[in-house]
Amino acid sequence: MSKPFVSFIVMAYQAEKFIQEAIDGAFAQTYDNMEIIFSDDASTDNTFNIIETAVKNYTGKHKANITINCNEKNMGIGAHLNKLWWQMAKGDWIVVSAGDDVSLPNRVERLMEFAKDDVGIIHHYSHLIDKDSNIIPHTDTYHINQKILEEGTIEDVIRKGICVRGGTMCINKKMLNLFGTFNTDIINEDIILAYRAKYFGKIIHLDEKLMSYREHLNSISYNFNTSSYSNYVKIKSRNSRNAISIYHQVLKDDKILKLNRSFLEELKLKNLQNRIDFFLFGSGKFYREFILEKSFAKNL
Repeated sequence: MSKPFVSFIVMAYQAEKFIQEAIDGAFAQTYDNMEIIFSDDASTDNTFNIIETAVKNYTGKHKANITINCNEKNMGIGAHLNKLWWQMAKGDWIVVSAGDDVSLPNRVERLMEFAKDDVGIIHHYSHLIDKDSNIIPHTDTYHINQKILEEGTIEDVIRKGICVRGGTMCINKKMLNLFGTFNTDIINEDIILAYRAKYFGKIIHLDEKLMSYREHLNSISYNFNTSSYSNYVKIKSRNSRNAISIYHQVLKDDKILKLNRSFLEELKLKNLQNRIDFFLFGSGKFYREFILEKSFAKNL
């Protein structure tokens, strides 16, 4: 059997400190039947210059199948993914890599051992690394999510916000084409891809570390310490925006999913609450909540 053609996509934004390691991980892939796409979402730092130089100087086996892209303006997650996955990628499978993560050389080779027509997504464990590429010891509890993905319903996945491991995904292009592009307001595609893959077929999670996933400990995306009001507001705001965008995407995807009407009504009520929360930022409402939460915690 011929090997599936793979699109290995490195998607970057403001990643000049880490992009070279991501590039090296892409170039080091042992899998042969693949293209590599490097795409920068209009970074204002030196990210794209580093990509251009690295590709120009590269002489390895993937040389003939490398594409580079730099967006004229920042597109955001949804529009950027639409451009890469549906317009640019030629592969039967798409392997995801962020501009600050590092894929191990056998990553694509190993993923393709599980690439079957009825599989929507393959994902895996990772080493967790810091800004200096040092491994961060951590306890991974993803098996709980995977159990729900395997045994739960599509409604369970949406209701509980179960994600696939976004930074590690290998995605069947047939599944992407079945549902079509994302709404451009999405800020996190992991839950959307989880319920889409659940509908499409199997979701395979490998108990192997095939890449190093970088965690920026000073980033609001990862710093869930709500002891400061500014962090509290940012987290609340992001969570509300994310919930609203997922609701919008579920409504669009329901032409395929055919979800229960009562479940959609449940989501509608949750969406209303999130829209109210998002609207009320800056009014003082959340500051009072913040004070009350901290006061309550002290009395426990």
